[in-house]
Amino acid sequence: MKAVRFHDYGTPDVLKYEDVPRPILEKGDALIKVIHCGTNRFDTRIRFGSFKTYVPHILGTDVVGEVVELASESRDLKVGDRVVAYHIMNDENCLHCLSGRQNICNHSHMLGAYLDGGYAEFMKIRASNLLKIDELHSEIAACLPMNFGVAWNGLVSKANMNGTEIVLVWGASSGVGSAAIKIAKLLGATVISTASSPEKLDHAKKLGSDYVINHRTEDVSAMVMSLTNNRGADIAFDHIGQGTWSKSIDSLSKGGTLVVLGVTGGSKAEAEVGKVYHKELTIRGVYGCSKGDLKKVISLSQEGKISPVIDKELPLERAREAHEIIESGNKFGKILLKP
Repeated sequence: MKAVRFHDYGTPDVLKYEDVPRPILEKGDALIKVIHCGTNRFDTRIRFGSFKTYVPHILGTDVVGEVVELASESRDLKVGDRVVAYHIMNDENCLHCLSGRQNICNHSHMLGAYLDGGYAEFMKIRASNLLKIDELHSEIAACLPMNFGVAWNGLVSKANMNGTEIVLVWGASSGVGSAAIKIAKLLGATVISTASSPEKLDHAKKLGSDYVINHRTEDVSAMVMSLTNNRGADIAFDHIGQGTWSKSIDSLSKGGTLVVLGVTGGSKAEAEVGKVYHKELTIRGVYGCSKGDLKKVISLSQEGKISPVIDKELPLERAREAHEIIESGNKFGKILLKP
C-alpha cells in the first residue's frame, strides 16, 4: 500500500510518499480503508521531534474510513461500515476508562503519535476504537476527533458551559479554534475570538464571533475588558500556551475558567499566581476527548447542528505541502488528506 512516512525528524521534506507493507491484524483489530485523514499542528510537532516516537512512522490522528477486515467477531461493526477512529488508545479497564474518561487512561497513547495513523491507504486499529458514522460525510467526520471532540470536552465537559457565558477563543483560524466558536455559538454564548490578520478576523465573524481581536496588533486582555465593561470573559479557550496564558488570565472575570488544551506557541508559560487566587479562577486541562464527547459531536453533526471549516483537501502524496501550510499559518480551518 501507499503511505506517507518519515524516517528522521525534521522539516516537512522528511515526509516521504512510499510503498509500505499492508498492516497485519491481531485479535481484536480492524483494518480500514482510509477515506479522509485530517491534519493537525500536532502532526508537525511529532514530525519535527518535539514528541518522540519510533521511526519510520506514519502520522494521522483524525481518520475516517471503511471497515474492510475484522480479526475478531464484533457486536458493533461489520465489513463495509463507515467509521471514524476514536484517537485515544486506552486499556479499557482502568478506573478512568470504566468511568467514561478514556482520554486520561493510565496507559493512554495517541493514534498517529505512538501508533501508526491515517496518512496511508489502509490503517490497522483496535476495533473497539471505531465509531460508526453512517451517512455522515467523511470530510465532516475527519474534523471531529481533534477539533470538535476536543472543543466539546473543553467547553462543555470541563468548563460546564451552559450558553450564558462570554467565551474568549484564541486562534480562530485553527481547526480547534473554529470548532470552539461553532460549539459556543450553538449553545448560545457570546464569543470573542482572536486571529492574526484582517482576513482571518473576517472569517471568524462569518463563523459567528460577536467580537474579534487581532492578537498581533491589539492588546487582547485590554480589548476583552473594554468589550465586557471590565467584567471579563467567563471562559478563555487557550490552545496556544506560551505567550497567551497570562493574557488569558488577565482577560477572565472573577470565577472564570481557563481551558488549557495545547502548546502550539510553546510549552512553558508564566502567570501571576496572585491573580489566579484573587479572582478564584479555575484552570482545566484538556487532553483529547472522551469517547462520549466524540459520540456527542458525531450526533450533532449528523443532525446538521455543527459543521467544520475545511480550508482545503489534498491528495495524500501532498502531505508535505499540508505541513508547510500549517506551519506558515496561511490557512483557515482544516486541511484534509485523501489517499
